[in-house]
Amino acid sequence: MTPWPRLATAGRSAPCPWDRIEPAGFYGFGLALMVLLDLFPAGVLQLWDSISHGYWHARRLSFLMSGTFHTLEWLRIVADLTFLLAGVLPLFLGVMRLVLAREENRP
Repeated sequence: MTPWPRLATAGRSAPCPWDRIEPAGFYGFGLALMVLLDLFPAGVLQLWDSISHGYWHARRLSFLMSGTFHTLEWLRIVADLTFLLAGVLPLFLGVMRLVLAREENRP
């Protein structure tokens, strides 16, 4: 259970629509996929190359566009889409619902 519901309801007695929104992908799954599919493996490849050939070699465009490194970057699309669709989109929709509900309740 994430701390989100406790933070969202702190200091309020009545529930609001915000209490039902918990972007699961935002908290863990999408970001974990980014780390596991791209950031960690790419970092290990660059570290290995910089130890073997020097820092300049690991930062060259020819290394960054090499087969394995480039494939890892394309695999990150899965994680990015998970992060956006399961995390950011529900958060955005929830905020928009709150804003519209607030405007309807104004005198």
